[in-house]
Amino acid sequence: MNGWLLAEKESLGEAGLLQSNPLTVYKSVPPLRRLMCLAGAVSSHKAALSAHAANMHHDVQSLVVYGLGSLEVPGIGRTARYQLALALLLREQLAPACAPTQLYDPVFTEIDIKVLDALGCKVMDTNEDGRLQLMGRTLLYMPHCGQELTNNVLDAHWSTLQDLAILGNSFQAYAELWSSADYARRHANKPPKRMLGASSSGRAVELPIDEGGFSVVSAFNNTSLHMFPG
Repeated sequence: MNGWLLAEKESLGEAGLLQSNPLTVYKSVPPLRRLMCLAGAVSSHKAALSAHAANMHHDVQSLVVYGLGSLEVPGIGRTARYQLALALLLREQLAPACAPTQLYDPVFTEIDIKVLDALGCKVMDTNEDGRLQLMGRTLLYMPHCGQELTNNVLDAHWSTLQDLAILGNSFQAYAELWSSADYARRHANKPPKRMLGASSSGRAVELPIDEGGFSVVSAFNNTSLHMFPG
């Protein structure tokens, strides 16, 4: 792991985030071990999929991250740093030879962009609202992104979903929300039709990720890997 560790501090500041070795942003070995187990849980799911889906999962060509959040904001930044750590581990385990990891979040600060660049990531400069045309087999990590953004991603790639895997909030959990008449009535103007359709029709194969009692609950709770074998 090149000696990089995880940050337990609430706020690191620019000096803490931009050290001579940017991979020493992080400062706690036990959480790193748990994150490695979490990344292993994600990668191991390929054995449970069809041969077609497993091949897609094994041969990921790009890793894209939406909605990470700012790394430097107290409280929220701590969660974002853990989520970034998982993204870096996934890059190592699933796509070591793929294109540079791409990220976008409109809340990224100049410091965030410097840190991500130092970590070998590429920050996209345009907000595509999830409609960026992803090329090749792509793992899309969307930590706790909203329904609308997820729905936009599905809508933009509806004809090529077999080349996409989404690690993010559980589609089934969202479907349960929408099954409530009260919830559906209050949000009737914007139902995520693609996401609900993919979940109800079985087009999305959902594999829940056990966060293993990770200490920062808000980082990985309600997370599933979604694939679309076709």
